[in-house]
Parts: sequence; structure tokens; C-alpha cells
Amino acid sequence: MASNLSVRSGVPCEDAKLSEIDLIFIGSPTTAKCANVKPVVIGKAPSCVA
Repeated sequence: MASNLSVRSGVPCEDAKLSEIDLIFIGSPTTAKCANVKPVVIGKAPSCVA
């Protein structure tokens, strides 16, 4: 897990930008954990999982 974007459910976040994040962990791409966030991915960035 590279990043954790967690927002309260009562105030969800939209259009948070993930841009040009190039993190590798032991040769594998990393992911981002997103709770109540709808990110906009620009360029290279980790995929967002719930």
C-alpha cells in the first residue's frame, strides 16, 4: 500500500488528484486505499482500491 486516502463518509471527497506518483515495492506496482474518495488519476499513479 503506497498511500491511504481516507475521508469521513459524511463529507466525501471528489476530484482529488493523484498525479505522477511512481512508487515500486520489490518490483511490483503499489496501490492506494481510498475511502469515500473519488480520485482523478493523471499520468502515472497507483490504482485506487476501496
